Amino acid sequence: MSRFAKKGSTKTDILEQMFKEIHNHEDAEYHEVEDITTGQDTTLDKIKQFSDIDPNDYKELIDAYVELRVAYDDTAPANKDVQKINFDFENNGATDEFYDKDIDKHSQLTDGTAIVWAFAGGDWEFPVHFVLYLDPKNKIRAYIPSDGNVYCHKCKCAYGSCECDDQSEEFDDDYYTDHLDFQAMFEDVNNRIETK
Repeated sequence: MSRFAKKGSTKTDILEQMFKEIHNHEDAEYHEVEDITTGQDTTLDKIKQFSDIDPNDYKELIDAYVELRVAYDDTAPANKDVQKINFDFENNGATDEFYDKDIDKHSQLTDGTAIVWAFAGGDWEFPVHFVLYLDPKNKIRAYIPSDGNVYCHKCKCAYGSCECDDQSEEFDDDYYTDHLDFQAMFEDVNNRIETK
Protein backbone atom coordinates (compact mmCIF):
# COMPACT_ATOMS: atom_id res chain seq x y z
CA MET A 1 0.00 0.00 0.00
CA SER A 2 1.42 3.38 -1.00
CA ARG A 3 1.95 6.16 1.47
CA PHE A 4 1.77 9.80 0.47
CA ALA A 5 3.84 12.74 1.62
CA LYS A 6 2.97 16.37 0.96
CA LYS A 7 4.98 17.23 -2.15
CA GLY A 8 7.63 19.86 -1.49
CA SER A 9 7.20 19.91 2.28
CA THR A 10 10.36 20.98 4.07
CA LYS A 11 11.98 19.99 7.33
CA THR A 12 10.77 23.31 8.73
CA ASP A 13 7.18 22.42 7.73
CA ILE A 14 7.48 19.11 9.59
CA LEU A 15 9.04 20.72 12.68
CA GLU A 16 6.44 23.48 12.76
CA GLN A 17 3.66 20.87 12.71
CA MET A 18 5.44 18.98 15.50
CA PHE A 19 5.53 22.16 17.56
CA LYS A 20 1.82 22.82 16.96
CA GLU A 21 0.96 19.34 18.18
CA ILE A 22 3.07 19.30 21.33
CA HIS A 23 3.63 22.79 22.73
CA ASN A 24 0.33 22.60 24.66
CA HIS A 25 0.82 18.93 25.59
CA GLU A 26 0.56 18.32 29.34
CA ASP A 27 4.14 16.96 29.40
CA ALA A 28 5.70 19.73 27.27
CA GLU A 29 6.98 21.24 30.51
CA TYR A 30 9.55 18.41 30.71
CA HIS A 31 11.24 19.25 27.40
CA GLU A 32 13.57 22.25 27.04
CA VAL A 33 14.72 24.18 23.99
CA GLU A 34 16.49 27.50 23.69
CA ASP A 35 14.17 30.47 23.19
CA ILE A 36 15.94 32.78 20.72
CA THR A 37 13.96 35.78 21.99
CA THR A 38 15.49 35.43 25.47
CA GLY A 39 18.59 33.31 24.82
CA GLN A 40 17.52 31.07 27.71
CA ASP A 41 16.57 27.42 27.87
CA THR A 42 12.80 27.29 28.19
CA THR A 43 10.31 24.47 28.38
CA LEU A 44 8.25 23.84 25.24
CA ASP A 45 5.01 24.83 26.94
CA LYS A 46 6.42 28.35 27.46
CA ILE A 47 7.52 28.88 23.85
CA LYS A 48 5.00 31.10 22.10
CA GLN A 49 5.69 30.14 18.48
CA PHE A 50 7.85 27.79 16.46
CA SER A 51 10.06 30.60 15.14
CA ASP A 52 11.18 31.30 18.74
CA ILE A 53 13.05 27.97 18.90
CA ASP A 54 16.79 28.15 18.24
CA PRO A 55 17.48 26.04 15.11
CA ASN A 56 20.31 24.38 17.03
CA ASP A 57 17.61 22.84 19.24
CA TYR A 58 15.50 21.27 16.50
CA LYS A 59 16.81 17.85 17.54
CA GLU A 60 15.30 18.43 21.01
CA LEU A 61 11.96 19.27 19.37
CA ILE A 62 12.06 16.02 17.39
CA ASP A 63 13.02 14.09 20.54
CA ALA A 64 10.04 15.60 22.38
CA TYR A 65 7.66 14.84 19.50
CA VAL A 66 8.75 11.21 19.31
CA GLU A 67 8.28 10.78 23.05
CA LEU A 68 5.02 12.71 23.44
CA ARG A 69 3.18 11.76 20.24
CA VAL A 70 4.76 8.83 18.45
CA ALA A 71 5.54 6.70 21.50
CA TYR A 72 2.48 7.01 23.68
CA ASP A 73 -0.31 9.04 22.07
CA ASP A 74 -2.74 6.65 20.38
CA THR A 75 -4.57 9.61 18.79
CA ALA A 76 -1.47 10.44 16.70
CA PRO A 77 -1.41 8.87 13.22
CA ALA A 78 2.35 8.29 13.57
CA ASN A 79 1.72 6.24 16.72
CA LYS A 80 -0.54 3.91 14.77
CA ASP A 81 1.99 3.72 11.93
CA VAL A 82 4.85 2.49 14.14
CA GLN A 83 2.77 -0.21 15.81
CA LYS A 84 3.36 -2.48 12.81
CA ILE A 85 6.65 -3.50 14.48
CA ASN A 86 6.90 -4.40 18.17
CA PHE A 87 9.58 -2.34 19.92
CA ASP A 88 9.87 -0.28 23.08
CA PHE A 89 10.25 3.50 23.41
CA GLU A 90 12.44 3.52 26.52
CA ASN A 91 15.20 5.15 24.44
CA ASN A 92 14.00 7.30 21.55
CA GLY A 93 14.62 10.45 19.57
CA ALA A 94 15.99 11.95 16.40
CA THR A 95 18.43 9.83 14.45
CA ASP A 96 21.70 11.69 13.98
CA GLU A 97 25.27 11.22 12.73
CA PHE A 98 25.92 8.66 15.49
CA TYR A 99 23.88 6.16 13.46
CA ASP A 100 24.31 7.56 9.95
CA LYS A 101 27.16 9.87 8.94
CA ASP A 102 25.16 10.72 5.79
CA ILE A 103 21.91 11.53 7.61
CA ASP A 104 21.55 14.88 5.81
CA LYS A 105 21.85 13.15 2.42
CA HIS A 106 19.17 10.66 3.48
CA SER A 107 16.70 13.30 4.71
CA GLN A 108 14.93 14.15 1.45
CA LEU A 109 12.95 12.01 -0.92
CA THR A 110 14.21 11.95 -4.51
CA ASP A 111 11.96 14.92 -5.42
CA GLY A 112 13.29 17.02 -2.50
CA THR A 113 10.38 16.45 -0.09
CA ALA A 114 11.74 16.31 3.45
CA ILE A 115 11.69 13.39 5.87
CA VAL A 116 12.94 13.25 9.46
CA TRP A 117 14.65 10.14 10.84
CA ALA A 118 13.96 8.85 14.35
CA PHE A 119 14.59 5.69 16.37
CA ALA A 120 13.38 3.86 19.44
CA GLY A 121 14.21 0.77 21.44
CA GLY A 122 14.49 -0.55 24.97
CA ASP A 123 17.84 -1.03 26.71
CA TRP A 124 17.56 -4.73 25.89
CA GLU A 125 16.71 -4.16 22.20
CA PHE A 126 18.45 -3.02 19.05
CA PRO A 127 16.89 0.33 18.06
CA VAL A 128 14.38 0.39 15.21
CA HIS A 129 14.62 3.36 12.83
CA PHE A 130 11.70 5.10 11.15
CA VAL A 131 10.96 8.27 9.22
CA LEU A 132 8.46 11.01 10.00
CA TYR A 133 6.92 13.01 7.20
CA LEU A 134 4.05 15.38 6.50
CA ASP A 135 1.13 13.87 4.61
CA PRO A 136 -1.05 15.87 2.16
CA LYS A 137 -3.45 16.74 5.03
CA ASN A 138 -0.60 18.17 7.17
CA LYS A 139 -0.62 15.18 9.53
CA ILE A 140 2.69 13.76 10.67
CA ARG A 141 2.98 10.14 9.63
CA ALA A 142 5.63 7.50 10.20
CA TYR A 143 7.07 4.72 8.10
CA ILE A 144 9.38 1.93 9.28
CA PRO A 145 11.54 0.73 6.39
CA SER A 146 12.17 -3.00 6.36
CA ASP A 147 15.20 -3.07 4.04
CA GLY A 148 18.35 -2.23 6.00
CA ASN A 149 16.54 -1.94 9.35
CA VAL A 150 17.65 -4.34 12.08
CA TYR A 151 14.66 -6.15 13.55
CA CYS A 152 13.16 -9.62 13.17
CA HIS A 153 11.19 -9.55 9.94
CA LYS A 154 9.63 -12.92 10.71
CA CYS A 155 7.82 -11.90 13.91
CA LYS A 156 7.93 -8.10 13.31
CA CYS A 157 9.70 -7.46 16.58
CA ALA A 158 12.91 -5.75 17.73
CA TYR A 159 15.85 -8.06 18.30
CA GLY A 160 16.12 -8.38 22.05
CA SER A 161 12.40 -8.89 22.45
CA CYS A 162 12.09 -11.41 19.63
CA GLU A 163 11.81 -15.01 20.75
CA CYS A 164 11.61 -16.77 17.40
CA ASP A 165 14.30 -18.93 15.79
CA ASP A 166 15.50 -16.06 13.59
CA GLN A 167 17.06 -14.13 16.49
CA SER A 168 20.82 -14.35 16.30
CA GLU A 169 22.52 -16.27 19.08
CA GLU A 170 25.43 -13.89 18.64
CA PHE A 171 23.37 -10.93 19.79
CA ASP A 172 25.98 -8.19 20.12
CA ASP A 173 26.71 -4.68 18.91
CA ASP A 174 28.72 -5.95 15.95
CA TYR A 175 25.64 -7.72 14.60
CA TYR A 176 23.72 -4.44 14.72
CA THR A 177 26.38 -2.28 13.09
CA ASP A 178 27.12 -4.94 10.47
CA HIS A 179 23.46 -5.16 9.42
CA LEU A 180 22.19 -1.57 9.82
CA ASP A 181 22.14 -0.02 6.33
CA PHE A 182 20.80 3.52 5.96
CA GLN A 183 21.23 3.52 2.20
CA ALA A 184 18.98 0.45 1.93
CA MET A 185 16.45 2.03 4.34
CA PHE A 186 16.54 5.27 2.34
CA GLU A 187 15.85 3.38 -0.91
CA ASP A 188 12.99 1.52 0.81
CA VAL A 189 11.50 4.84 1.98
CA ASN A 190 11.75 6.30 -1.52
CA ASN A 191 10.11 3.22 -3.02
CA ARG A 192 7.22 3.28 -0.53
CA ILE A 193 6.42 6.98 0.00
CA GLU A 194 4.98 8.87 -2.95
CA THR A 195 4.40 12.62 -3.05
CA LYS A 196 1.26 14.49 -4.04
